[in-house]
Amino acid sequence: MNRYMVEVRYTTTAKSEAEARQKATEDLKIEGEIKVKPVLEKANSSEEVYRSLKSFTNKDKEYALIVCLDTRNQIIKKQVLSIGILNASLVHPREVLREAIKNNANSFIIAHNHPSGDTEPSDADIEMTKRLAAAGRLMGIELADHIVIGKYGYTSLREEGHI
Repeated sequence: MNRYMVEVRYTTTAKSEAEARQKATEDLKIEGEIKVKPVLEKANSSEEVYRSLKSFTNKDKEYALIVCLDTRNQIIKKQVLSIGILNASLVHPREVLREAIKNNANSFIIAHNHPSGDTEPSDADIEMTKRLAAAGRLMGIELADHIVIGKYGYTSLREEGHI
């Protein structure tokens, strides 16, 4: 009798690769080596990013976040950059790009919530977007979008023509 190698696609949730490997071994009754690769979230639209950051819609302070993306727009990392006050959050391009570089990002998305629920970008939001886009171009890391998150929706500064 001949032996054949069979590749099986199996997805599970786990806290670590080791736990995922253990679950797969038990669930599928597999003997031998099991290769485990994390499944990354996609960020193909501002809507997808908004959905992945919806937990920030009910915060009472302004949170600024970076979403680092690989070359296929898969989310490498989501990181809070700063927590501000009721209506402001300080973010400097230096801190943003440091996070993007540290995570080997091909591009990045900036997002922040407006505790008021209003998703209309302020003049400061638009100016920050322009500064981040220019700094990203200089470093070769594209600012893919800047998303303002509110209680009932979002505004994409790319879709509004500010990037």
